[in-house]
Amino acid sequence: MVVSCLPAVIAYCWVLFQAVRSARSYFDEHDGRGLRELVRYFRYTYTPPSLSATPLSQQLADTLRAQILTGKIPPDRELLTEAALSEELGVGRSTSARAIAHLRASSLVVFVPGRGAFTATADVIARAKRSEQR
Repeated sequence: MVVSCLPAVIAYCWVLFQAVRSARSYFDEHDGRGLRELVRYFRYTYTPPSLSATPLSQQLADTLRAQILTGKIPPDRELLTEAALSEELGVGRSTSARAIAHLRASSLVVFVPGRGAFTATADVIARAKRSEQR
């Protein structure tokens, strides 16, 4: 799966632009004090915006949903555990748990106690495809 990094680069450049603009206003207000004061100022006043408005768990759920609906993850297949999924993708375990919960809410994943999470049956996936096309 090829992921385009252009939106992330544009967002990062926007964050840098905002930081430079904020630094200029800081120096204008404080008569050009040193770097240490600037770092202290940013540490307590500047928080960069999130690069995406969509939560990471929802992005992960959307990716898994697309793989299930296209057949890359077949019906009735056991999914990775929350811990293994988070380890493989480099996200927190709670993020992968929320992603699986999103899929369970949309009936694309079924949880079997003592066995784990499985993709839904073929007829449920076909129904989900039809409802998504509408």
